[in-house]
Amino acid sequence: MAQERLPDRISIGVLARTFPAPVLDEVIDAAGVREVRCRRLPARLMVVFTMACWLFMRSGYGLVLSRLADAHALDEAGWGDWRAPWTGSIAKAKARLGAEPFELLFARTAVPAGTAATPGVFCAGLRVVTVDGFTLDLPGTEANAAFFGRGANGSDQKNPYPQLRALALAESGTRVLLGATYGPATTGEQRLAEDLLAAMGPGMLVLADPNFRVTGRSRAITRRIGRTVEAWGSSRADIAAWARVEAQALQGVDITPERQAEVERRFFEMMRRHILELYGMRP
Repeated sequence: MAQERLPDRISIGVLARTFPAPVLDEVIDAAGVREVRCRRLPARLMVVFTMACWLFMRSGYGLVLSRLADAHALDEAGWGDWRAPWTGSIAKAKARLGAEPFELLFARTAVPAGTAATPGVFCAGLRVVTVDGFTLDLPGTEANAAFFGRGANGSDQKNPYPQLRALALAESGTRVLLGATYGPATTGEQRLAEDLLAAMGPGMLVLADPNFRVTGRSRAITRRIGRTVEAWGSSRADIAAWARVEAQALQGVDITPERQAEVERRFFEMMRRHILELYGMRP
């Protein structure tokens, strides 16, 4: 067994509390990957193990499983004489599980976690969320290269590995993911953002970089957020004024540079104060 460390037990305890056994069983049964006979690596353990691999990225399969056993990650009997199988057996059990249980688990648990008392979660009565994109290198297989492409990383040379482009929506104060999507490296973030519309809703203040303001595809996002702007009222006048300027710009209405500059100044001053409060600094 691995030498037990308190931080490991805390990390695994948070994992077990966030994803309790009934939720794991629900997604395992929905995905149809429940083991038929008694195994040393049952489906529920493999779900927890796969997530634990992200907590202990510098550890091999066997060491991660040993840490789970040390911390009694599953609230079941039988850990006393349990021994981690060979790495080959772990890899096969992980392959049997597939990706569907994790897709279902994400959909089941990706919900806002912050409350009104959580620093940085709300601004002007709205839940602050952030959308941003990134790229990830993938295994260099022909199938990955054909589907995802190789990207260029801002240069004229292709990336040596296949690469996907991902976009995530997260609650700003807690960094809890609310939605995620991905596509080939050539996919634009504006296109991917359409897949995240279902995770956005009334009462949210969505922060994004200026890249989302310059194309026609961003209009669907603006309209979805704009439907909630009409009900914000005078107590959120700065945000509402900003949204009106944006909506008028999309509809081709002339706006004086002075008017837009004033609204932008007020809006970003408000967001500056919010960020300072988020990190416990005095505005």
